[in-house]
Amino acid sequence: MYKILYTIIGIILFSCKSISTAQEKKATPIQTPNSKIEKQITPGPNNLGPNSIQLTAEIYEVSKDFKVCDRNYKVAILVKIKIVSNGFGIVNPLSTGQEITLGVHKSLLKKLDVDPNQLKTRQHVTVIVRERLCLDASVPTYEITSFLPR
Repeated sequence: MYKILYTIIGIILFSCKSISTAQEKKATPIQTPNSKIEKQITPGPNNLGPNSIQLTAEIYEVSKDFKVCDRNYKVAILVKIKIVSNGFGIVNPLSTGQEITLGVHKSLLKKLDVDPNQLKTRQHVTVIVRERLCLDASVPTYEITSFLPR
């Protein structure tokens, strides 16, 4: 009777030691000679509101009376962008180097006294843009909500 008990205890102790030994071994990553580990850098939210993007842009063209979907903008600018940071909830993310037309929000023209004539081509600006979708959600519109000092 005791032989069976000692045999069972021996088997249990031996199996526990083999499991703990297996857990102590550290895994080494397997790398092939041609593999590269690349970090993907994503801009942080940087205290931006939802659907907001902070970007630096070079102005290519300033136009007046621009219409997209159901929105009318008195002033719109065609820019080549560089993304600084994204807020949450962006449906159609922009990429650096992309050329898009940004509408200037009408309250921005009134409250901050931004003169559309001060916006010149080849000028660099830093802005916060809000993404808005059309009613059918097929076309995004981007409107400037604030100009930031460079």
